[in-house]
Amino acid sequence: MGRAFVAVVCLVSGLLALWTPSPSEAQTINLFYQEATKDGRIYVFNTPARYTTWQQSGEMGTSIVLVGRAKDGMTLVAENEVAADLYFFKHDLPGYERPLAKTEKPFDDRVFYKDGKTNFVMKNGLVQLSTRVQARYTYLDRLNNDRGAFRIRRAKTTLEGNAYGGMWRFKLQANWVGGNVVNSASLGTGATPTLSTTVTRGPVLEDAEIWFAKYPMATVWMGQGKAYFGRQQLISSGKLQLVDRWLGDARFAAGRDQGIGLIGSPASKTLEYNLGVYNGNLLNQASNDNVEYMYIGRLVWTPWGEYKLEESALDYPETPKLALGVSGLLNTTTRNQLDTDIHRLGGEMAFKWRGFNSTGEYFYEEAERNGTDLLSRGYYVQAGYLFSNRKFEVAGRYGFIDDELLTLTISDLNSSPLADAREYGAGASWYFDKHTHKLQANWVRYEDKLSDLHIDEFAAQMQLIF
Repeated sequence: MGRAFVAVVCLVSGLLALWTPSPSEAQTINLFYQEATKDGRIYVFNTPARYTTWQQSGEMGTSIVLVGRAKDGMTLVAENEVAADLYFFKHDLPGYERPLAKTEKPFDDRVFYKDGKTNFVMKNGLVQLSTRVQARYTYLDRLNNDRGAFRIRRAKTTLEGNAYGGMWRFKLQANWVGGNVVNSASLGTGATPTLSTTVTRGPVLEDAEIWFAKYPMATVWMGQGKAYFGRQQLISSGKLQLVDRWLGDARFAAGRDQGIGLIGSPASKTLEYNLGVYNGNLLNQASNDNVEYMYIGRLVWTPWGEYKLEESALDYPETPKLALGVSGLLNTTTRNQLDTDIHRLGGEMAFKWRGFNSTGEYFYEEAERNGTDLLSRGYYVQAGYLFSNRKFEVAGRYGFIDDELLTLTISDLNSSPLADAREYGAGASWYFDKHTHKLQANWVRYEDKLSDLHIDEFAAQMQLIF
């Protein structure tokens, strides 16, 4: 039946080529067709703009709802009569009796709130506005210096959406309390640079991204944003299972950078690739720090369907979900006229089924500086269980770093390269409204096995996205 459907569409296309419809008729006759299943309903579309808007917002707007008329007695939600007719014809089902013709109403601009975002739906695009605030209390139990403190960990405003029927997408994000991001931007300038957790606070432009998304298998990304290396880094800080990312995220993930990339995924969402060329010296830099670029490649296989970049299992899937990925990074950094050539590999895994979920990553790096070869590696494993009420979750994490290149300074924990640094953590979350409104608390111990020093950290955080 599928081949017959394609043949009929091709025949009709040829006939239409011999006839020039009026503008009003041209709006009705459109042989674009897309079918999707969601929440036990089948949705069909006749125009790419409406399909893209539905993907972004989950809202159909004006539509035809036919209860029990789809295959297996499911409800059919069609964009218009043409979409419904194409569905019935494709699946060899009887048509339906149309109501009396009504004058078509013009497209209504709409504003609505959903999942922490205010959506402005317009005829040629969608604009979403949201703000994320994380209020936190942290208590550190460390050598001769115990201390507790309140802080606003993040306060971010995001403006994102699409234009021209989804052909273009965009994102702007600012953090009003500064990045406080621990990554290679905070490298010291000595011959053996250190990586510090202390950076200045203040408004920071984090993301300024544009996508040319006309072709799903070859979407072009450009601007400033997260480079596609490090799964947990790519996950928004608002969608984490514990309060913070693992200790080695600051060391091995690429963080935000400026550049251009190519992204692709088939309609089945069983595969994703990312390729990118970046300056390699992180965000908000006026120029490259040398004549080299940072190159990144990432490939992720999701055999059982799309696995979104978020932790926990709040969708509570009835069938297993799995993501397996590999990635590579090449970069040359320059500090005090001293170049460091970096070759880094990464592996990632994520799995969830009903309330159980787990994730993990492994990193291996070879670096060369001034004729000296330096090897570093690190990994973490994390798992959690969301109880059947879909509100309460417990989780735990273990991480390890063996680093010959950098010194990680966590207060008074370390002052030498990390030959054996470890992290143990456990936490609990209460989801008032999934990740949009949640309360989290966790305990983490950071250890340096060589010096036998450790720090215990307790953190509690309330998050609200609005």
